[in-house]
Amino acid sequence: MEKDALSKVWIPDYPWCANQRAILDEVFEDFDAQAERLSGHDQDYVQLSNGPFRGRFVSCFLGDHISLHIEQANQMLQQTVVGAQDAYSIGVVLSEDKTFRVSGQAIGKNDIFVVPPRATLHLRSPEHAAIMAVVIAVDIFEQKLAAAPQIVDWLCGLHGQTGC
Repeated sequence: MEKDALSKVWIPDYPWCANQRAILDEVFEDFDAQAERLSGHDQDYVQLSNGPFRGRFVSCFLGDHISLHIEQANQMLQQTVVGAQDAYSIGVVLSEDKTFRVSGQAIGKNDIFVVPPRATLHLRSPEHAAIMAVVIAVDIFEQKLAAAPQIVDWLCGLHGQTGC
């Protein structure tokens, strides 16, 4: 990736390192290999722009129930993602001036989207953009949301579909 693209997001342009069980930071030159990186999710990518692919995928595992995943790529991608069997995935855009599309709806840095367990997400990511997913086990997520019944009602109303 060009240095300017990296400076527009808040992760450094050098690899992070830590105990291999806590943080994984990898660079990819094959979008199919990068699509395989998010464990527990089924993903397929199609590159929509021309040129060689270069991407980066950083994961931070906060125990057995919560993980953070930051993905960036130099190319526009159409992604189909099936959520994890036993977790909610919450997505946020990290790029300041980029718009993603989630199941046809435009989202930017002020929006979030939620992928319920096993729900299908259609994501179009622009060139030189970054996004983060927070993956939280169903039991932990629902337990913590017990104090916010309006959010639980909203999640139940999704009926297994992605919500923004």
